[in-house]
Amino acid sequence: MGTTVFYEKIRALRLAKGLSLRSMSEELAPLSLNISHAGIARWERAQRGDGLHLPKRQTISALARLFEVSAAWLLEDVYPSVGTTANGKQRQMDNLELLTDSEFEIILNLKNQFLASNNNQINAKNIKPLDYE
Repeated sequence: MGTTVFYEKIRALRLAKGLSLRSMSEELAPLSLNISHAGIARWERAQRGDGLHLPKRQTISALARLFEVSAAWLLEDVYPSVGTTANGKQRQMDNLELLTDSEFEIILNLKNQFLASNNNQINAKNIKPLDYE
């Protein structure tokens, strides 16, 4: 288990999508992830035990978007509790890690405001609208 499985998944997803290392690098650029084909090759070599660590959260998010999988699925073998969901509420939150930092902040503020309100009614005047541009 561990990071080896994560990197095996990345390689398998890349090959299933018919991407070369270079084309995967090019497809990640519009997702705000600038990594060379050599960098991706180093990730995939992790399966041979060269001791690489997991990528940053933003990198995992970009990979999940590229391959249209959840970040939780990518990490389930690294952190087994990530892949197991206890109930429907948890399953609805599976892709929360794919939000940008500002989108996550909005959700967090909304949750805090909801929990803090006396009758669990949200004061819509204090919620910032999402900018979808």
